[in-house]
Amino acid sequence: MSATKKTQDLLKRGNKFLCQEYNSDMSRAESLKPRLPEEDVFRSAAQMLKACADPARVKILYALGHSELCVCELACLLELSMPTVSHHLRLLNHARLIRYRKQGKLVFYSLRDEQLNGTVKHIVNAFAQREGR
Repeated sequence: MSATKKTQDLLKRGNKFLCQEYNSDMSRAESLKPRLPEEDVFRSAAQMLKACADPARVKILYALGHSELCVCELACLLELSMPTVSHHLRLLNHARLIRYRKQGKLVFYSLRDEQLNGTVKHIVNAFAQREGR
């Protein structure tokens, strides 16, 4: 069955997220195609968003946007165990969102990119306003 036929069959079933009739004018979609980044850019973005898909990790990013912090300080701030914070930091580091530096026996974390700081603050503040907080 072709993609068009599948779409038309779905339209008949009344899915509220689909158009009620098929739009054969794909000019807008076709004009966007050349402006889409390469597939690997979307993969990287998805990996980054997946790394942010936990409230504790968003809190960590938000906190690191204000100050460089060590694991002990983050554990205290988030009221989580050090192993739990370490796990979250490992995921954020793997997604290349944070960086670390060692100072003696302490490890300090910071955001890898200042643009990320602005994005995280914007998102958190938008939801805070939306929820009236």
